[in-house]
Amino acid sequence: NFAVEKKLDPRFTFYRRGTASYVDKKGIVRYASNNQPRFDHHPTTGVSLGFLVEKQQSNYQPYSVDMDAGADYKNAVTVVNNAAISPDGTKNASKIIGSDNQSTSQRLGWGTQGVNSSTHTQWSIWVKSEETSCIVQVYSNTYTIGASYMNIELADGTTQGTTPNSTFRFNIKEYPNKWWRISWGGVGNAGGNSGGMYLAVVPTMNSGRAANTGSAHSKVWFAWGLQEEVSSTAQYSTSYIPTYGSTATRGVDITLIDGEEFSEFYNPIESTIL
Repeated sequence: NFAVEKKLDPRFTFYRRGTASYVDKKGIVRYASNNQPRFDHHPTTGVSLGFLVEKQQSNYQPYSVDMDAGADYKNAVTVVNNAAISPDGTKNASKIIGSDNQSTSQRLGWGTQGVNSSTHTQWSIWVKSEETSCIVQVYSNTYTIGASYMNIELADGTTQGTTPNSTFRFNIKEYPNKWWRISWGGVGNAGGNSGGMYLAVVPTMNSGRAANTGSAHSKVWFAWGLQEEVSSTAQYSTSYIPTYGSTATRGVDITLIDGEEFSEFYNPIESTIL
């Protein structure tokens, strides 16, 4: 019983290349070392979710923590690194301070991978704000996820924007200390071109795509854990893959049952179970 025991029976053999993350019972993002199995938890209730097994995946954004170095576009904002306690319990979250310019979009932006119409792109990031109200918007310059967008009120996690469909997906999950992990993605374009992905402050929940910041100028918010994944099949964000200057890959989780005591119902040659 993986959820209760939170350990692997010694008759299982487990492999994974490299570090991988999971959430502990206090909702903190933790890191498992090479070949160490992970036992995940719900970030706010602490309920044990059992044994976490994932396929190989890469984070293509080279700076998941350093928002100053990582953002290809910083428009009308000041970024201060290591300014707040992040979801992994260390003081490495970035503080984003908007300017007093109301006639522009105050945002961070990142270059994307080339993604064609049969391939999925999936982005995720943790964000929070201490403001009474701070609404952020995710959108692209239409090379990926088309004209879809989503507005998120960081005070309570409410959302408004494009209805998720076959070409656009969105998810939000609450974490301790006012953090939200938002994830979004969709299909690319016919030519497989790269583009830009943006996270901006907007004035209202019904603000349209790429709206100017307007009356929401000078807002202060925090960001951590940026991730860009690409897959021909996956349509959801996987566990956090930290990066520090280059793309990083989390190896596939491989669990084997290869003991003699399982021979009555398990065929090790065919990898089948009766």
